[in-house]
Amino acid sequence: MHDVQQIGSIAAIELNQKDRARTLLLRSVSLPGRKWARKNPDLRAAKRLLASGDREGVLQYFEAATQVEWGLGKEDLNRWIQELRLGHDPKLL
Repeated sequence: MHDVQQIGSIAAIELNQKDRARTLLLRSVSLPGRKWARKNPDLRAAKRLLASGDREGVLQYFEAATQVEWGLGKEDLNRWIQELRLGHDPKLL
């Protein structure tokens, strides 16, 4: 389901439905089971949302992701969160 939400978010961005894209991206990180979280995240949807100008949506996504044990580690997430809060676009993997 995580991947489905991510793909839906990308599709919504392509359709210029930024609110929908944000909702789906946030939903993808809060799904039960969280087996997906043990691997490095697929950041394509976050990158596209960021490129569309929605820093706040990406910030919310990363903040929610800090509550999940992501294979990537919280150091990267916290650095990206700080960069977004400073108004910068972080360099995502």
